[in-house]
Amino acid sequence: MVKKTVELAPEVITIDTGGGRLAAISEDDVSARYPRAGTLHAVSSSGDDRPVVLHTARALVEVQLHAGGMAPRALVGGQFVAAESGETQFDVALASSSAEPTACNSHLWREPFLAGLTEEFAPALLEGLRIGSEKLGLPAGVLQVDRAGHDVVNSSAHVFRLAGQMLRCVLATKLHGGDVPEEAGRLLRSRRRAGWS
Repeated sequence: MVKKTVELAPEVITIDTGGGRLAAISEDDVSARYPRAGTLHAVSSSGDDRPVVLHTARALVEVQLHAGGMAPRALVGGQFVAAESGETQFDVALASSSAEPTACNSHLWREPFLAGLTEEFAPALLEGLRIGSEKLGLPAGVLQVDRAGHDVVNSSAHVFRLAGQMLRCVLATKLHGGDVPEEAGRLLRSRRRAGWS
């Protein structure tokens, strides 16, 4: 007897706040995995001591901006595992430059991304993860970024910073049992008011 495996497409939430800001949020996409060459680390004090609904959450976010003929875009994903107490740790996996680039899926653009996070964009992503901007903070624990995609022409540090903020927002919202589309949409709209393209 042959056992047949059926893979279901993951649920994707698409958010369009108008003004050229788009986001796609899903649980995961293995096409965005990449060989790790190193890790950037950062630690901050835990910002939210409220009890969480989930102790582990995973998310993948794609952000795309449209401004003046440009369409900067980024894809990042990872997992947060809550701890009983302590600090919030951020681990961002850097892609190996010696690995052959592979394509990974895009839900917002007709062309795929190249899987991996380059050293060029990693510091901005880490900054976005650390600063956050959602009303629900991350508890003590570890946020590990292990999925990413970039576009050789249409990626920038700016859009990776926003993608980091979006990933943090989505994970914090999931951990606290909140409304992911509402919080993610609020973040995209607030970036426009703050002057981000």
